Amino acid sequence: MKLSIIIASYNRSDSLISFLRQIGDQIVPATVDWEVLIVDNNSTDSTQAAVVPFVNDKPQRFRYLLEKRQGKSIALNTGLREASGEILVFTDDDCIPNCDWLASIAREFELHPSLSVVGGRVELYNNQDRPVSIRTASQRTIISSPDELFSLLIGCNMAIHRRVFTSIQGFDPLLGPGSKRNAVFEDLDFLYRAFTHSFEIAYSPDVLVHHNHGRASDAEIHLLTRNYVVGRGAFYCKHILKSDKRVLRMAYWEISSLVKGFLRGLFAGNRVADQGRVLWELLVGAVYRLSEN
Repeated sequence: MKLSIIIASYNRSDSLISFLRQIGDQIVPATVDWEVLIVDNNSTDSTQAAVVPFVNDKPQRFRYLLEKRQGKSIALNTGLREASGEILVFTDDDCIPNCDWLASIAREFELHPSLSVVGGRVELYNNQDRPVSIRTASQRTIISSPDELFSLLIGCNMAIHRRVFTSIQGFDPLLGPGSKRNAVFEDLDFLYRAFTHSFEIAYSPDVLVHHNHGRASDAEIHLLTRNYVVGRGAFYCKHILKSDKRVLRMAYWEISSLVKGFLRGLFAGNRVADQGRVLWELLVGAVYRLSEN
């Protein structure tokens, strides 16, 4: 079995170096081959210079790709086209993989031949950071609903069998960091499409990375939340336009709950800024998606 780790990076040379050093210490069975494709998304820092020593030292393990078109989804799709592995593994350049990360991924696919997607546990690396962009469930779960999918899986720790990419398209270039509105939902959009195509998807706590995202302030969390909500609005619009009744129901229940909360707070004289902001950001995402169709 061969694993291709695809990592899109933009102006994070320091954290990228930490990841590359850690991935080099993986304890992997002799039956498992692996490679790392670093897709530089047109960085303006020292990313290329930071990667060169790894590529020169172990060219069979590390490959550098430059993708000048801005956008994480575009960079990931570039990596997909160049990857040679049977299993495509995705993480972020601010994650620190456990020493048996790759071995755990390989074991999941070896023990469960029908498995097409596995998502793993994501713990905080620095306890001073806010507990966002993590997944900490302790029980292995076969995904049977969108709620489980969205609550258990995340793009910074997922592995996908190549057969999925022969059936559905890659990552949506209109979603993800670096897209026109920074509509962050590219990972969950892809996973949702895999789910609707009836691929077997599982969450495994044994597949572990630590997220060193560095977000500790209210302003950083606000920006991250805003990008996710805009992305969710774009996701809703994309799939509703395709007559997806499941997503229509999801959008209905979220929006109706927000509207009810907004009205209750308004009549009670309470602050309603949070509900109003989320409603507005969902609308921004939907309008953005409509304008790109």
